[in-house]
Amino acid sequence: MSHTFAREELDGSIKAYDVHEFWNAVKDMAPFELDINIPIGCINNFINKFTQDDWDRVVEADLSYPIIVNDITGVLDGCHRSVKAMLLGHTSIKAVRLNDLPPPSKVWANWSDYDANP
Repeated sequence: MSHTFAREELDGSIKAYDVHEFWNAVKDMAPFELDINIPIGCINNFINKFTQDDWDRVVEADLSYPIIVNDITGVLDGCHRSVKAMLLGHTSIKAVRLNDLPPPSKVWANWSDYDANP
């Protein structure tokens, strides 16, 4: 998988998803304008841990693509685009909402297992 998203479930397990599956699921959805504070609030802890590679991705981010959000998790795809929009002073960002996730591509028992065997 070239681009994945991982999240912790209520039972402590970690599920990884192929982001391309998210895009397949939203391809026919019309984007809406989302207040920029919503995705930034969801990813604020990640921003504080950005590496130089992440900041390079922010600079290169293409704001013509919407971000993908989920009511439970927040941002499924588009962290770098959200940060770029915020830094440019945008008050909103194009988004699509995906609440029914496709099946995960991989499952781990916990974050330690995920870190040991990504």
